Amino acid sequence: MTTPEASTERRAYKSNRYVEMSRRKIAQAQEELDKGDTIPASEKTYGAVTAAVKACAELRGWNHYSHIRVQRGMDQLRDEWDDPSLTLAWDSHSRTRGSE
Repeated sequence: MTTPEASTERRAYKSNRYVEMSRRKIAQAQEELDKGDTIPASEKTYGAVTAAVKACAELRGWNHYSHIRVQRGMDQLRDEWDDPSLTLAWDSHSRTRGSE
């Protein structure tokens, strides 16, 4: 059995942290929805999705340290998983945020 490279272990560690962040934000979004606060719920959901994309990007060694890089990561995941709904939802939220 071989020992994983330090960079692989580090990426897995960081990815897991992003996954946990995403889960926390989903729980927070649900709390906001339960109170009827849709705008903060939407913001938390956006953060959860961003963290999930960063988790995937981290495992793949992709740069994800800016909004455009997260967008590109989302596009790459859409292509990899052949799921256009990923960017449809993302783009919809991005347009909404831009009009606030």
